[in-house]
Amino acid sequence: MIPMALNYEKLEAAFRRNKRPRGVSVPAVADMRVEALLVGHQLDLWRRAAEAVFREIQVTDSGFMDFAQRDIQSLCARMYNRYSGLTALSERLKANYDKNNESHKRLFLRAMNQAIGTSVADLLSDGQSAAEVQLGVDRSVGLITTLSQEMSARLGKEIMKGISEGRDDFSLRKYILEEASGYPEWRAKLIARDQTGKLFSGLSKVRQQDVGITQYRWRTVGDGAVRPTHAALSNTLQEWSSPPDVGHPGEDIQCRCVADPVLETARLFAA
Repeated sequence: MIPMALNYEKLEAAFRRNKRPRGVSVPAVADMRVEALLVGHQLDLWRRAAEAVFREIQVTDSGFMDFAQRDIQSLCARMYNRYSGLTALSERLKANYDKNNESHKRLFLRAMNQAIGTSVADLLSDGQSAAEVQLGVDRSVGLITTLSQEMSARLGKEIMKGISEGRDDFSLRKYILEEASGYPEWRAKLIARDQTGKLFSGLSKVRQQDVGITQYRWRTVGDGAVRPTHAALSNTLQEWSSPPDVGHPGEDIQCRCVADPVLETARLFAA
């Protein structure tokens, strides 16, 4: 509902004579917050599970006892489950995404105010943005759960590989806890960047639709890493109700494109 205090006709007129605003890009600090959380979680989980597995593996003077691959894999899976910490991770992700939601709202209102000279804060639905935040949390936890399962299997393979190569206890521990930990760190960074982009994409859609905007102009970051399919969409008009094949900006994996609102399409009377 549009508050009665707002003058519909004057507001729609302001939209029609607007300056062309830019959509909300993902701030570096938003990426960094989520990346630090997910990387920290995955590295801690990898190290705690590995240490627990090493405590369970018997080592004699002649080296490791004979373990079957399935025994090591089963042990790694149990330790990953023991130290998963998904409840705490979900709570911390929610707190991070709440901050990113507030950041997006502030940037969106600033851009709109600069474009039309008046605030549209009363038009925004906090309920819709909160739903986007929860969707982002659930999606991210699901990806981290899948990643943890993959890392559990990888940990088992790396340990068995080290044993088969005749590594001693010290060198194998050093390899697992230092060199091999690079993979879960790298994967966690990818998930963090991807999920932050998807959250900002969802919030842009919600907030633009909150103020009646039906179309946006696709904007790429313009560097050499832009995918051809996204470059082809550059500067094209798109409907929020009908996404292109690659989805809306930010929805595709690792997409950094932005939806610049087309204010002339706003229809506040229909809200």
